[in-house]
Amino acid sequence: MLSSHASSAEEPKPSFNTDTGAKNNETGEPVPQILSALLMQLEFPRMSFKQMKCFKTWAFYVEPQLWFIPSDIATDEARKILFTLSFGLHVNVF
Repeated sequence: MLSSHASSAEEPKPSFNTDTGAKNNETGEPVPQILSALLMQLEFPRMSFKQMKCFKTWAFYVEPQLWFIPSDIATDEARKILFTLSFGLHVNVF
């Protein structure tokens, strides 16, 4: 049964984590953030197989990313710019 009274439980925290090391200056708790980023995706090589009905085109890709952490939220110990690199495979199904 639901009650109309406010509960004493804490409010739920956001379900994302940025792991930047940023902390609240008053409590020391980690601070969830929405970050800006610069990313690029390069495909190589792109291979097509005309005789196949499905999975005709395949390509490997690399995706370098730069994530920018706002300096007004991050502490001195936190990283202000974070570099990541992803690899993957693109496949056209039909």
